[in-house]
Amino acid sequence: MEKTIIISTNGLYRQYQVGNTVINAVKNVSLTVKQGELTVLRGRSGSGKTTLLNLLSTLDMPTQGNIYYHDEDITKFSEAEKDRFRREEIGVIFQSVALMSQMTAYENVEFGLRIAGIPYQEYKPLVQKYLNLVGLGNRTAHLPGELSGGEQQRIAIARAIAHHPKVVFADEPTAQLDTATALHVVKLLKELIETEKITVVMTTHDPNMMEIADTVYSLQDGEIVDAQ
Repeated sequence: MEKTIIISTNGLYRQYQVGNTVINAVKNVSLTVKQGELTVLRGRSGSGKTTLLNLLSTLDMPTQGNIYYHDEDITKFSEAEKDRFRREEIGVIFQSVALMSQMTAYENVEFGLRIAGIPYQEYKPLVQKYLNLVGLGNRTAHLPGELSGGEQQRIAIARAIAHHPKVVFADEPTAQLDTATALHVVKLLKELIETEKITVVMTTHDPNMMEIADTVYSLQDGEIVDAQ
């Protein structure tokens, strides 16, 4: 059965003015993201993949073009609508992990639930469920500094998905990990797509990740040069 398109773009541009020069960080990008799939945006540093991810997740807005979430054009959202979209519909995993260093693993995941507006009484079962899902149910009281890089990234994944988002955006989530740990993290994301019925859009420059993805868009100088 054909999967539903959850995100699509049409003629997307993101321009920056540097002195008298206009730089097209994203240029004429049209793509689709299917529900329940792992979609990878691949490219070298400076290819535009992170800028494109930021546009898709409303962390940035395009200079020109449209982004549709189901049938809604999110480029037309008010600030309040964008805020609700970020809190309720999506989860974000940053390259730098971005855990609160003074908070335990439990508190970091709980913090994500607070931001999403989840009722207080649901915190404990949700935090425990998702820490268990990422294999860290026995590390709830540990601070980020007491965890390995791979464990920290798994905490970040738990935080990003605990409020049941429809789409998770991950910016090079394996960039700071060794090959074996990176593969484990991506396989975990792939498993969560199946068990939690989420969609994942991920940027990477790692060719080892390609075979796990359902769809790969290759970017160069802000343009899609290949799709498979």
